Amino acid sequence: MINEEPLSYFLKKEGFNRLNIRKWVPGEKYGAILLKNGNIGVCATLNHPQLTDIPETIELTRISDRIFYQAYLNAILNYNNHYTETSDISGKIVFGRYQKIVMIGWFRTLAEKIGQTRAELSIFDMDQEDETICPAKQMNEKLQQADAIILTSTSVMNNTFYDIISQSKEICDIFTLGPSTLLDRDMFRYRNIRQLFGAVFRKNDAQLLEMIAQGHGTSTFSIRMQKVYLLP
Repeated sequence: MINEEPLSYFLKKEGFNRLNIRKWVPGEKYGAILLKNGNIGVCATLNHPQLTDIPETIELTRISDRIFYQAYLNAILNYNNHYTETSDISGKIVFGRYQKIVMIGWFRTLAEKIGQTRAELSIFDMDQEDETICPAKQMNEKLQQADAIILTSTSVMNNTFYDIISQSKEICDIFTLGPSTLLDRDMFRYRNIRQLFGAVFRKNDAQLLEMIAQGHGTSTFSIRMQKVYLLP
């Protein structure tokens, strides 16, 4: 089991080579990296300020560096796997078999689907205000009770991932979700991580990069990504 947060772990394992990067594209909702081999990786910003230039080194105490480095890792790691099929989480997980589900990050369409089952769903999202969102003070209690957790992969960027999974009970299935997902099997060395749901992109997709530069989010550029998943 890995006992440190993912970006710190992968910085030690994979390092950082700015010479591999062809272009860095900061946008309002996402940042994207284009490597010289054509691979593209993205990371959601959650409205945090971003780097304007490619850094010489990575300093993980700065949120701007964390956004940049997670996109960099996605451009490297997510293309090292052979994906036998494309699917999102709603097509692979039977949520009706769970009793209590916690969703960190409000995935509205998925929440509606889970709402059609008998499972009790608790949603937490610091960036959204809605009557369906649970008060933040309830999160630790709900995490400790859940038998399934759907976890936005921006939790890696904002450095809440490790604390969240550490709150899960011994028998619990955790699924990470979103275009920011690190699709690497070392992620299964973290507590209770069962499946990783993320995305890959066509090489050198200039239209995708332009969408991100213009401030578009997942709802717009999803037509240009391939939804994939990784098993242990």
